[in-house]
Amino acid sequence: MTSHKNNVCLLFTKKYPFGKQETYIHYEIEYLSKVFDLVYIIPVEEFDFGPKREIKAQNVFIFPINQNIERTGLFSKLINTIKNNWLLLKCTVESREKLASIKSHFLYVSRLIHMRAQGIALEKFLKGINSKQDIICYHYWMHNSIVVEYLSGIKSKKTITRAHALDLYHKDWPSRSKKGFLQFEKLKIKYCDLIFSISEHGLRHFNNYFPQFSGKFRLNRLGILDENTSDSIPIYPYASSSNPHKIVTCSSLNERKQLHLMPEILQYVKSPISWIHIGGNVGTESEKLNKSCAEKNIEFHFVPQQTSKQIFDFYQNNAISLFCNLSYAEGIPVSIMEAAMFGIPLLATNTFGNPEIVNEQNGILIPPEFCPQKVAADIDELLINKNQWEQKSRSSRSTYLKRYNSEINLIEFLNQII
Repeated sequence: MTSHKNNVCLLFTKKYPFGKQETYIHYEIEYLSKVFDLVYIIPVEEFDFGPKREIKAQNVFIFPINQNIERTGLFSKLINTIKNNWLLLKCTVESREKLASIKSHFLYVSRLIHMRAQGIALEKFLKGINSKQDIICYHYWMHNSIVVEYLSGIKSKKTITRAHALDLYHKDWPSRSKKGFLQFEKLKIKYCDLIFSISEHGLRHFNNYFPQFSGKFRLNRLGILDENTSDSIPIYPYASSSNPHKIVTCSSLNERKQLHLMPEILQYVKSPISWIHIGGNVGTESEKLNKSCAEKNIEFHFVPQQTSKQIFDFYQNNAISLFCNLSYAEGIPVSIMEAAMFGIPLLATNTFGNPEIVNEQNGILIPPEFCPQKVAADIDELLINKNQWEQKSRSSRSTYLKRYNSEINLIEFLNQII
């Protein structure tokens, strides 16, 4: 990885460095600041601009795009409405979801008004950047920020994007509460120079549905910095009624995570256990989990949203017996990478990208439609078998080192985009 002076990186995020989400982007900032002369973070979905996370690099700045939108006259609005309708008509013709595209037409006409205004703000901002500098547009998500760049008319040296979950699969990303729809799938793929899937599953998806663009698609896994300061693998956690096995989940509380199924499994586990959930906020969903565990006589501890450092400290200073992910759909969760970094055996559903990080060597891979009693029996078998637990612990740590160490993955990524 070498530094390329006179290169400017425009990093498009949803809200980062504002808000509590997108914590994993923080891992990349240090590397981006070393290979680019200037880095501008553009949070396209941020409007409040309140407290933000500290960024130590001196050459990284924020362009608050939504604070730089200017009012347009009536004539411009009329012209833009015509352009928006024409663009959406073309997108509908190319869409894999033509009916959903037609139904969402007026919604996206409205959204395009804002995106065009963002595009104008972006174009004016870039006029202040030295014209001799090469601009790399890096979209952390394959979302509407790509459309904003497209509408701005700026001339970048290269436009690249990562693709994770809904932004990657579009209509093929499942939701049991409501059917998701994203417009502009084909436009974004055609416009970008390189598209990096975070999983092999996602890469296969792109090549299957868009083989004409196969030269654009790459695999680059996400990664995290190695914060495990221990020189040895975790010690097998002998448990008792007064010192139960700690089983951890770490996620938001949305329906896709299927946390309500954890008590259904744990009620059948014979080993002494304590379930600790990290993430989300105290409210209706956390109270439902508390109630369900109380009814089934399961020891449960709810820990609201934590920083990465707080989570790492917890893993470092506690004997964790198992990390679980019951989602019916996942890209590849950073939370699983974090647990693997500390050599914690893993349990996850065999869905989308999960089997690329969880397998029978480092944990337990279960069907998306699983039998709670069978999963409980698998957990018991792991917890009572010291040799098996230690082997899976070593393999979990090894999986992190081989596939999800950001030092390796980010250098590989940056060498392809600069």
